[in-house]
Amino acid sequence: QEFLKVGYNGLNDSDRGQLRVSIVTAARQLAMPSAADAYIIKMDESKRILAMKIAVLLADLATREFPQRWQTFVTDLFAPVSSGGIWCEPGADAGANTIGVKICLECLKLITEDCTDSDFNAKISTVRRN
Repeated sequence: QEFLKVGYNGLNDSDRGQLRVSIVTAARQLAMPSAADAYIIKMDESKRILAMKIAVLLADLATREFPQRWQTFVTDLFAPVSSGGIWCEPGADAGANTIGVKICLECLKLITEDCTDSDFNAKISTVRRN
C-alpha cells in the first residue's frame, strides 16, 4: 500500500499494468469459491483483513489509472468470477462469494470517499485532471 504512494509514479506503463493484473488476480483468487467455502458462510478474520487490503489497493489504483489507463476497471471487478471478474455468480447463494462482493463494494466506497475529499485534486496529476 505504501509503495503505491511513493514508488508507483516511477514505474513504466508495462510494470504498472503488471502490478494491476497481479492485484486483480489476488482478489479473484480470494473471491473464488471453493468446496470448503460452501459450508462456511462467514468469512474468517484473516480473509476479511486481506479482502479489505486488496480493496484499498484496487481503489488507489483506480484513482490513479481509471479511465485513461484502466479502461476495463468495471468489468475486471464486476464480472462474475467465472468470467474473470471478482463479483459473485448470477443466482449464487448469498454466502457463496461474499468476499468478492465485499472487495468490490469496499473499493467503490473508498473511491467515492476519496473523490469527495478536499485533497483529492492534489492526489491526481494536473494532466489527468484536465
